[in-house]
Amino acid sequence: MRFLEWWASLSASIRYPVAVLILGVSTVGFAAMRSYAGGKLLGLGWALGFILLLYGPSDADKKGYHS
Repeated sequence: MRFLEWWASLSASIRYPVAVLILGVSTVGFAAMRSYAGGKLLGLGWALGFILLLYGPSDADKKGYHS
């Protein structure tokens, strides 16, 4: 959980390129391997990439409201 808190604290100019890089590397790895291992790499890479791509500070955190 601390990783996701740390991830959300990073600026968007760092978070988005890293997440897209993970998606790209998993896609290239799938295209290069075309095997069962490549399919697992694609699935895990895309899952991790999409989670990191979508996870970020909430609207309340962006506005400075903290309970």
